[in-house]
Amino acid sequence: MGREGFPGAGPWVPDRLSLSSLRTHAEQCSGCELHQEATKGGDGDGPESAALMVVGGATRRQGGPRGRVLRRPSRWQVTACEPWLLAELEVVRPRVVGVLGATAGQAVFGPSFRVGESRGRRLGWPGDRAPLRARARGCPSSRR
Repeated sequence: MGREGFPGAGPWVPDRLSLSSLRTHAEQCSGCELHQEATKGGDGDGPESAALMVVGGATRRQGGPRGRVLRRPSRWQVTACEPWLLAELEVVRPRVVGVLGATAGQAVFGPSFRVGESRGRRLGWPGDRAPLRARARGCPSSRR
């Protein structure tokens, strides 16, 4: 059991993985407190055969009212939502993964990830289903 009695997203990830099933199940997820204010899930867009996957900084359940400034998710929230990211990576199996910003990098590579040290470099991949390349760059929202 995670923070404040929330179990994390694991119980909501379906056994049969497809982007469609992930999207449907994510809308029902209450694995962390993000679901309490979210108006929609933050699942990805694109085909299951995509060669490139870009991972952004917001977790799946941070979609809020239009115009709302999204806050940076806590480490607990990133950890709680990790099963969704891992499931999407399993379905898509991209050849290249790009991570935008520290939050996305930490979600994929762990809490020691730093954008400045990793920017533009080919990165080692955690786990056994590695894409051919993984690259990091700063999040576009950090340039405002």
